[in-house]
Amino acid sequence: MKKLILLSIFSVTSIFAQISLNVSIRQPTPSSISVWQKDPTVLQLFVRNSSATTYKNAYFSFSIHDQNDKNIAYTRDNDPTLPKFIIPAGPPSGSGTLIINGPQLVRVGEIKFDKSLGNVVINTNSLPEGEYQLCIKAFDSRGSNITNNEQSCTYFSIRIPEPPMLISPFDGDTLLTNYQTFSWTPITGGNLEFGLKYKLKITPLFVGQNGRTAIESNPILIDKLVSAPVYTYLPSDPSFTLFQDAVGYAWQVQALTASGEPAARLDGKSEIRVFYKKKFKPIFVQGPPKLKEPKNLSTVKTKTPTFTWSYLPITNQDVYYQLKVVELSQFDYPQTAIDKNNVIYGKTYNSIPQYFRSIPHTNFQNDISYAWRVQVVKNGTNEVLGKSDVFSFKFKDLQGGLLASFTNVSGKLMYEFADPGEYSGYPLANANIKLVVKYVMEYSNHENNTNQGDQTHAGHKLPRILRTVVAGYRPVR
Repeated sequence: MKKLILLSIFSVTSIFAQISLNVSIRQPTPSSISVWQKDPTVLQLFVRNSSATTYKNAYFSFSIHDQNDKNIAYTRDNDPTLPKFIIPAGPPSGSGTLIINGPQLVRVGEIKFDKSLGNVVINTNSLPEGEYQLCIKAFDSRGSNITNNEQSCTYFSIRIPEPPMLISPFDGDTLLTNYQTFSWTPITGGNLEFGLKYKLKITPLFVGQNGRTAIESNPILIDKLVSAPVYTYLPSDPSFTLFQDAVGYAWQVQALTASGEPAARLDGKSEIRVFYKKKFKPIFVQGPPKLKEPKNLSTVKTKTPTFTWSYLPITNQDVYYQLKVVELSQFDYPQTAIDKNNVIYGKTYNSIPQYFRSIPHTNFQNDISYAWRVQVVKNGTNEVLGKSDVFSFKFKDLQGGLLASFTNVSGKLMYEFADPGEYSGYPLANANIKLVVKYVMEYSNHENNTNQGDQTHAGHKLPRILRTVVAGYRPVR
């Protein structure tokens, strides 16, 4: 197969053919075959008749090839069950134009699938993620090709979107109101269609359970379909006091197409979070690790940051911690990027929930944001017991500053910096400054005549500053 060119429309028109075809597919293309059958915007076929003949009971067959040029799905050219159409004659007796959409053209019962793909399509009702080529041919009522044995082809790409990521409430939060607002990230790309729904599921959490056990085994408090990626609990919804023995609740969101099929990877399901009743939040119910430093949306000004978090394991539980740091681009969402972007640093810690870098991290770039997360893993089985929320921070290196001049006044050194910026933690953007520095000096045991920049040490012992203390600063007028 030739190199795939996405977002393209390719048509074949022969100068000898009286019928020309042009096929267009929406990009990115939904993987769900049900969407092809129901959404007229996914696939459109433009037919142009330049002859004076009206073709009654004309029909079209198609084939789909994968990136290895393997024919994975097709209709038979002589299949009598294929939909029939009337192609009007061209001018002056008719318009000569016919537009056909996916729901008119695609019928699953008439499609033949390659054996290697058949079970996948039957079980998922979807084409796998990948690059494909669709080709369409036209026939008259007698089964003769009316495009001079030509076909119209176009390339398309199928991408399966990521499942929703839960935003609020945070994992382990305490329920402070009966009208809690639940929010999550929307689905983008892939199976986007009119009628996309999100199923919000909430179940009680009992003593000693984790979120997954609660979601999969416990009775359901609410199981509601909503169209937006946010839902505020209503007075008419079941009360959070319904299950008296519950210490909290687990919740999860699943993205579904209009036909009720998963609209994303992992069956369209988000991660699972738990939240607790205000007066029943017990310390013996295990929660996920809690990130402490660097704080969310903070600025880090050192290449040796300390990452800290807290976690309360169950008694005699043998665990270790996995720290992950990824770089964020301008439009990245941290909760999604943490599992997709390249890891600039990963670390496994076996005991104390803290990680301290004593060596500068050269991967940190100035004015770049990063996301980090910690997960707890059970030793021996490597079962992930919990994941923290995802925090982000920006690395901002301190500016070195350009020393313009200095004076020695009454035993104090007055330094004047020519460049604006941040010096020793003082936010002094857009201002030239003078720093008054108290110092403790010692002198070397040798004399030297050298010229160092604008300073000349001529025949006396060289001073060395043992330590300095910033006593104050003022703008340069």
